[in-house]
Amino acid sequence: LNLLSNSVLDVFKQTATENFNNLGNCKVVFIKTSKSLFLLSIIPFLVLGLFGPQIFSICFGEKWIRAGIYAQIMAPMFFFKFIASPLSYVFTIFGKQRLNLFGQIALLIVTILAFILGAYFNDDIITIVLFSLFYSIIYFFLIHIS
Repeated sequence: LNLLSNSVLDVFKQTATENFNNLGNCKVVFIKTSKSLFLLSIIPFLVLGLFGPQIFSICFGEKWIRAGIYAQIMAPMFFFKFIASPLSYVFTIFGKQRLNLFGQIALLIVTILAFILGAYFNDDIITIVLFSLFYSIIYFFLIHIS
């Protein structure tokens, strides 16, 4: 999926930059790309979110069920990241890298917070849930402001 996301990013960079230079905006390509990313990602991440432990068990064996649970919990985060990562290039096109920097700082802060709270409760599942929840919210916000 990262390979696919990077391929979309390469095309989006070129097309969005051309639209911005010619039209002063890249709204049409942004909307088209966001819809495409949504459609490409909804099924795989929905399947992962619903059947992560079973998929990991079948593919890697019973010892990997815990990893499947982690993947299941993080599926929404991966979904939003898949969409947000290529689209965040608009911050560069519009010279708003500072907004992207704030988003990256927020990701760092919530990562630390998730690990502190997880350690406090001594629970890996709480850590992963908070990590995924916080990241999903920030990625959703980054998509929105993009």
